[in-house]
Amino acid sequence: MLNRSLFRASCWMLLFVFPAATVMADTNAAMLRGKGIVSVNGNPVSQSISLFPGDRVQTGADSTASITAKGMALILSAKTQLVLEEKGILVHSGSALVMSTGALQVGKWSVAAASGERVRFGVQSQNGTLEIAALEESLSVSDGKVMFVVEPGRVLTQSKNGNSYSPPRVTNSIAAGLLLGLLAAAGLAIGLGIALSNDEASPASP
Repeated sequence: MLNRSLFRASCWMLLFVFPAATVMADTNAAMLRGKGIVSVNGNPVSQSISLFPGDRVQTGADSTASITAKGMALILSAKTQLVLEEKGILVHSGSALVMSTGALQVGKWSVAAASGERVRFGVQSQNGTLEIAALEESLSVSDGKVMFVVEPGRVLTQSKNGNSYSPPRVTNSIAAGLLLGLLAAAGLAIGLGIALSNDEASPASP
């Protein structure tokens, strides 16, 4: 099992950016801020821009991006590619730290907190394998047919081969590669200039 303090570090880093998503809660817009090489729909961006469902965001090497939308905050690590959807995200490659005030769709999976409304988790897609990692609270993960409770420090994994999916499974610990990607994303968030003081984060979390 990986050191629990690493999970706590990633959670606190994401808490710093969550209030920005709260500010956006009364709008239908999503906002992207990037550092380094970031593109939207194949076009390089150098400043904050609005995003809409269907937009594809990609970060280059040593680059990162934040996305804030209604009740949602994301930090994308380097070499990540995802599509913003109406009710969530579709991660094609790379990893991201996620916080949401309710259930969020990640591909075909609906991810929610097992208790309470606020949910925080990590997601990675690599070589056709999707991983959804619980950090410091349990997750309820469902595809509408089956539901899994993923405890902190564990990860739901499912692989895709062509048009077919392997049976989903929950493993005992988050892989080192996934956790390092999440921590890198969290650390680079500070460089985006969107970090807020601890006083602005919810005192009840984590």
